Amino acid sequence: MDGDSETLETLKLCRVAGPLALQVMCHFGIELLTTVFVGYIGNLELSAVSVSLFIIGTFTFGFLRRFDANGVYRLVLEYFSSPLKEERGLGMGSALETLCGQAYGAGQVHLLGVYLQRSWIILSMTGVILLPFYIFATPILKVCGVEDGVADLAGQFRA
Repeated sequence: MDGDSETLETLKLCRVAGPLALQVMCHFGIELLTTVFVGYIGNLELSAVSVSLFIIGTFTFGFLRRFDANGVYRLVLEYFSSPLKEERGLGMGSALETLCGQAYGAGQVHLLGVYLQRSWIILSMTGVILLPFYIFATPILKVCGVEDGVADLAGQFRA
């Protein structure tokens, strides 16, 4: 009987976690394939794409993940009278999943659309804040000490 319950539990876990795992694999798979194919073009191009993907992209993605830890996103959630003041998610990207799951579990289905609309506003404002990192990627990378040729190509790749 234990084997059947473990199998059932594993299947339930895969059904819940499977889409998240697939999303992560697709996200990093696209970057990996881009890097592999650009490597065939040349070393300078490979360096530029690697710098662009892994420095600029990781910084902005990390900003979205750590925004909650800095408390700013928490203040925004509390401002919108969230009942989940002790919530500690991964940040902006996954906080909506947690909020919607808890609202659905509590039977407050009407909050799902409210949370979705609020997240659109917050993520749009954050996107506007992060936009200069993509627009001015070339000068930012040059200030960080990246070679001029690599920084120029990385800026073109990000633009």
